[in-house]
Amino acid sequence: MMMMDLINTRTLAVTLSCLLVGASAQTCDDGQFTSVSLCTHNVAAGKDTTQRSTYNQDGKSENAVNGNTSGYWATRSCAGTSWSTNPWWSVDLGASYQVGSIQIYNRVDGNLGQRLLGAKVLAGTAADPLDNEVIGTIGSTEILDNPIVFTLDKTVTDVSVRLPGVNKLLTLCEVEVYGVPL
Repeated sequence: MMMMDLINTRTLAVTLSCLLVGASAQTCDDGQFTSVSLCTHNVAAGKDTTQRSTYNQDGKSENAVNGNTSGYWATRSCAGTSWSTNPWWSVDLGASYQVGSIQIYNRVDGNLGQRLLGAKVLAGTAADPLDNEVIGTIGSTEILDNPIVFTLDKTVTDVSVRLPGVNKLLTLCEVEVYGVPL
């Protein structure tokens, strides 16, 4: 088989795989194979969410999966808990997915993004989402990125963010989970 035939065959396979999982071919990794999948899409968009408490009517948990990545609270697209001990937020993906990355969009207004420092990102299939494996912690380096990206290769049904400590407020402006259905 000539090299050109191999490239065309690989591109066709990627395109077909993308169509089967309901994503367009443009969302593929330019025909590159990854350890997770050929083509991933945001599987958290519009899914059921919960959080420990709600700061006010503008901080509803579902705001973090509404597709709006604005980091400004005034856009009413961020989820936010009340000040509490160990606040958390969680999304139920509704099915099992092979997940390759989780992207978290933080607040960008003022210096309020610092509130996310020390937050733990959990992912897995445990009955209680807060019992899932910690796949990463948001540190001083990550806090500067928007989005904050965690890579993994794991079967996941739930993703949670937990902020350990007393008198903490958890705000997430978008959580995207990229994977394919199993």
